[in-house]
Amino acid sequence: MSLLSIRHLSSGYPGGFTIRDVSLEVERGAVVGIIGPNGSGKSTLLATVMGDLSPMSGRISLGEKDLRLLSRRERACAISVVSQMIDPIAITLRDYVAMGRLPHHPPLYYFESTADQEVVDQSIRMVGMEPLAHRYMTELSGGEQQMGAIAQALCVEPRLLLLDEATAHLDITHTVRVLSLVRSLAKDQTHPLTILAVLHDLTMASEYCDYLVLMRDGQVYAQGRPEEVLTEEHIGEVYRMPVTITAHPISGRPMVLPRMA
Repeated sequence: MSLLSIRHLSSGYPGGFTIRDVSLEVERGAVVGIIGPNGSGKSTLLATVMGDLSPMSGRISLGEKDLRLLSRRERACAISVVSQMIDPIAITLRDYVAMGRLPHHPPLYYFESTADQEVVDQSIRMVGMEPLAHRYMTELSGGEQQMGAIAQALCVEPRLLLLDEATAHLDITHTVRVLSLVRSLAKDQTHPLTILAVLHDLTMASEYCDYLVLMRDGQVYAQGRPEEVLTEEHIGEVYRMPVTITAHPISGRPMVLPRMA
């Protein structure tokens, strides 16, 4: 059953860039990677799903419900977002992560219940940031701040997690940690998390995603399993550069390598 259904969606900026006729079914517990060159419409698609942009036409459904019928609070409890850049503020990492519980409480409610505290601690533990929990966000490195943002997003306990180039500034260790974590959460048998992630590293997208959507000029160029999307023809045409596709020696999934002159 689809958790997220996007049907014939067109969206964008009046007089500016738009995505056109995008259709996508995201199964519950799937990790779906949105790939494509800069300016292809990846972030515009996520901005529309998260509600920052209103559809010009088409429909987005979460479960059986049209997203337009959800209140801001309902949407904030169901969908969590991690962006490429965050704006750190002078509060501790733990307090920053705890802000993820705010959509679950009435306005001006500032008290953590025991259940809230357990979720906050668990979220920090999942990203391996316990030793830094009482450090100020402004004292952390960019990668550590990003891990804090991911912990805050998990603290929401969403049904759908959107990652908008969230690993772009992380080193290989933290990138693998984040992608391994979200994949394990997606495969949880009791409460599977569904992930829609904008990724630039095609080999990482291949390795950690169940399904890929390749965008070009505001439209879906190809979608399917990694081996169906990551072909030399598709990547050469969309990215306008020759590549070699080879199988990963362990997983067997496609690896995308630039073709040396």
